[in-house]
Amino acid sequence: MDLRSGKITEANQIYNTAFITIIGSVLILLPIALIIAKFSPEIFNIGDVAAVDVQLLFSLIFLAALITIVTSNFTATLYAHNRFDLRNIVTIIQTIFQVGLIIFFFTVFNPNLVLIGLAYVIAAVIGLGVSIVLSRKTCHDLKFTKEYITRKSFIELWSMTIWTIVKVVGCLFRSNIGLIIANIVCGAIIGAHYSIVIMWQTLLITLMASISILFNPIIFGHCARNETKELDNVLSIAIRTTAIATALLIGLLTVYAPELLTMWVGDTYSSLTIFAILLILPVLIQAPSDILNNVMIAKLKFQQVAVIYCISGIVTMIFSVIGAHLFGIFGIIIAGGLSMILIEGGGIFAYTAHLLNKKLISLLKYLLPGLAVLVITIGIGYLVKLLFSGDTLITLILGGGIISLLSLIICTHLLLSRDDVKAIRSCIPSGVEKKIPAWLL
Repeated sequence: MDLRSGKITEANQIYNTAFITIIGSVLILLPIALIIAKFSPEIFNIGDVAAVDVQLLFSLIFLAALITIVTSNFTATLYAHNRFDLRNIVTIIQTIFQVGLIIFFFTVFNPNLVLIGLAYVIAAVIGLGVSIVLSRKTCHDLKFTKEYITRKSFIELWSMTIWTIVKVVGCLFRSNIGLIIANIVCGAIIGAHYSIVIMWQTLLITLMASISILFNPIIFGHCARNETKELDNVLSIAIRTTAIATALLIGLLTVYAPELLTMWVGDTYSSLTIFAILLILPVLIQAPSDILNNVMIAKLKFQQVAVIYCISGIVTMIFSVIGAHLFGIFGIIIAGGLSMILIEGGGIFAYTAHLLNKKLISLLKYLLPGLAVLVITIGIGYLVKLLFSGDTLITLILGGGIISLLSLIICTHLLLSRDDVKAIRSCIPSGVEKKIPAWLL
């Protein structure tokens, strides 16, 4: 935010203080990681594998992870300038070296666990080097100078860190407490059923997060420069786009849920269709709320974000226990869904509206295109299934493609304005954007 608003001195203070703080954190975590690595043979069932090899593997993997933490300070500058392409280059190069070195080592030497860990460390060092080079090329204004290390920045960073940890714990609690309660209250079999269908929700949330993150640097930039009108325009496009994309996927999963469950885990579990659908429906609210979550972060409301997620986790736990005793797995799913919609999504929408001095309804109306696309997709989907019935992979791909195409055409021409379409096309890489026909988008 300091970079986007031209506050170079403040940006350098955060940059340098963050780097020193990360290095200090890594040095604190290193002995803890080595202790865990030492006792890893006792913690995990390693069978006939040599204990020393397992200890070295864990030590090297932990070291690689700590190096990657240091890398994050440099990739943050790429994120600030909306250079996701360069961030992905760092990840791609690191991954290529991880896999390539393992193949090389296993070809030249006798395969063993230590070589895997060594490949990870070398790849992490290379990733760090690439991130430093790209960071310096992208942002020449940031320099390492001890004068920029300030106590004020250190306190601010640690305050943000603590509240972010609280938020993550609350989010994990909300996401996983249902599975724990299902196993304890309903038994291992019901718990296994729940673990199958909850995967759909987890994967969908992760996928939509990869879309919403594209808008984050833009949102941070407008907030940093107090550009209210521009921020409203971005939020309108971001929320509607995310809601529409989420609705399309939920609609496809709803239409083909029985077939997908059969292909994935067999005929025995196709009866879990209704549970899978109920779990993914709340993501229609949760995914767009991630956009507004970043407005709260841009306004430095870390504590408020953490409180919302913690309340969501606690409410999910209480109502899941009650629901599990009264209605079994159905009660757990309903409790988690209501908490995600009302507490997590609703809380973020409400507090963001307060921050922006807007009425709550002015933000909620951006969800309407998503709701419309969901109804349209499900309606078209069941009509298409009458023509392309079957549960083969080819049938699902062909049917899903037709449903997506028809839904997008209707959405583009009825639910989005030309300005919206232009804004969406501007976010698509030029090589791909030129190949998308105007009648589709």
